[in-house]
Amino acid sequence: MIINAGGIVGMLVAGRTADRFGPVRVSAVWFLLTAAGALLSARLPLGLTYAVVAVTGVWLFSAQVMVYAAADRVYPPAGRATGLGWVTGIGRTGAVAGPWLGGTLAASGDDRLGFLAFAPAGQVGGR
Repeated sequence: MIINAGGIVGMLVAGRTADRFGPVRVSAVWFLLTAAGALLSARLPLGLTYAVVAVTGVWLFSAQVMVYAAADRVYPPAGRATGLGWVTGIGRTGAVAGPWLGGTLAASGDDRLGFLAFAPAGQVGGR
């Protein structure tokens, strides 16, 4: 619930920020900031854990949505539908593979490893 609440705030902030700086730049920066979710691999006090989860939600969910707006700027008009299809396909692949990877890593006995494994995905998304 905390990560989703952060996502709501994030989408409002990202939209306004993208109006000013452009969706391509905002989605890249937001994905890089999402990698800070790796902090959850540390044993933090409960209040700080909730704060990191909320802030990760702010960046993660809004970065995912901002990619759709960025596709309009990255792909030329003649290839825009194809580009948006690729963006959506890659995103859906991550939506399937992510929980599988997280579950596999959690089942291995080290629940912190999952947070470290997802940080590079945020860094790749920012490039």
